[in-house]
Amino acid sequence: MGLSVIVIGRNSERTLPECISSICIFAQKYSEIDIELLYVDSASSDSSIDIVKNELKGTFFSWKIVIIESSKQSAALGRRIGMEIAFHSDLLFVDSDMVINHAWLKMALTRRYYRDWE
Repeated sequence: MGLSVIVIGRNSERTLPECISSICIFAQKYSEIDIELLYVDSASSDSSIDIVKNELKGTFFSWKIVIIESSKQSAALGRRIGMEIAFHSDLLFVDSDMVINHAWLKMALTRRYYRDWE
């Protein structure tokens, strides 16, 4: 099972450490899940990108930082870009001020209810 976690942010240096840390802890706790983390940044002017790099240094899962250089930056654009470059078909969109609840995410991954539309 694989999961692409798409974190979107802009000037989020205050909240990013806890957000990224919660994803890293989940990945360690549930190492049987192939985690990919994509941080999509909307041209931050603070240290958001450096924080993500530092938090992810030495992790065992794949990660990538993408910087949006568009004049029409939005959360929707960040999510769309993340979705387009994600490796896995299971996606989790996370805003940079959110923290992952490990029990909820594990349950959500094991009890996926969806229907294919024809």
